[in-house]
Amino acid sequence: MPHALFEPAPELERFWREFAPFKEMRPDRTILEARTSYFRQDKAAVLIEGFAFELGPPHHFFVICDRKGERVTIRVAPLVPVARTAGVIEIVRLIVEQFRALEGATLLRTNLELEGSS
Repeated sequence: MPHALFEPAPELERFWREFAPFKEMRPDRTILEARTSYFRQDKAAVLIEGFAFELGPPHHFFVICDRKGERVTIRVAPLVPVARTAGVIEIVRLIVEQFRALEGATLLRTNLELEGSS
């Protein structure tokens, strides 16, 4: 499962306000999109709606940014089963890159290949 864990991490409300929706149309006709974000009322999670259109049926899913104490975990929300295709993983990676760019976000661990990481 694609994921990233940040500790310490900035407030989720800041990420929700600064989140930049995106839509990428690639030469292989893959479409990756994350356009709508929802901030949970208890301020403990941000949900981002994702769409991956690859060969085959489209994948509609949510990425959850979940706070527990000083930690924030970013992953595919487990309530809706979705295939972990290259497109789904790429959407999670792009969201993680946006979160990582926030001041105060310290990446603890991930199984994603991120920009500038070895």
